[in-house]
Amino acid sequence: MELFNANRCATELCAGRRMGQLVFAQMDVPARNPYHGKYQGQRGATGSRVFLDVEISGSE
Repeated sequence: MELFNANRCATELCAGRRMGQLVFAQMDVPARNPYHGKYQGQRGATGSRVFLDVEISGSE
């Protein structure tokens, strides 16, 4: 999981504080657009690969 605080104020993360939810659900049909991203096929804990993101700016 990767966290990003887009707020101007700092947010304190305390032990035991709820901060997210992850839900797995069985699908009835195969996905039309399955995931093919930078974390595909990882094994174990994986560091952030945010540096692989393509930045899109309005100046191009």
